[in-house]
Amino acid sequence: METEFLVNIVDDDSGSRESISELLCSLNLATRTFSTAEEFLAEYDGAPGCLITDLRMPAMSGLELLVVLRERSYEIPVIFVSGFAETSVVVDVMQRGALTFLEKPYCQNELWNAVRTAVKHDADSRSEREERQEIESRLNSLNGDEQAVLELLIEGYSNKRIALHLDIGLRTAESRRRAVLTTMQVDSVARLVQDVMILNSGHR
Repeated sequence: METEFLVNIVDDDSGSRESISELLCSLNLATRTFSTAEEFLAEYDGAPGCLITDLRMPAMSGLELLVVLRERSYEIPVIFVSGFAETSVVVDVMQRGALTFLEKPYCQNELWNAVRTAVKHDADSRSEREERQEIESRLNSLNGDEQAVLELLIEGYSNKRIALHLDIGLRTAESRRRAVLTTMQVDSVARLVQDVMILNSGHR
């Protein structure tokens, strides 16, 4: 596990949150505990990690906490741990983006496997966000003429069709095509289309 990964534990039951923390610390994972959702929200800054939270808590519930996190565009993996696992509740939290729901009492391996999944999920999500940001940066560095050529390349236009459509010479069209591929750091139109699809879809 990466040492920078932090498991945040939110539970109004001190015994429950300390038990989870002790288990994860014994597995060489760094943890941070909070007695309320509000305390966690006041400190969380988007750092690598996951969240383990109870469902029913005074003031802000675990579900309300999940909703606020998504509204703030935080993609932190959320693991619910609760003794109240009505089907409708579980369906609701999963539809709202929870990673998993563990019903108390659960075995240690269930929690450990959920955290392992969260580690991978968080790393993959961050990698994909970084990739999208890099693609967007390259795209924004194209000038207006190159942007126009890029759009036509994506639509499947050949160099000749691009030249005719934009009313430019064939050599100019070829030059701008090369500039687009170079700036976007791709070696083919197929890869260019793939990168633009990644950017537009928001995921691989």
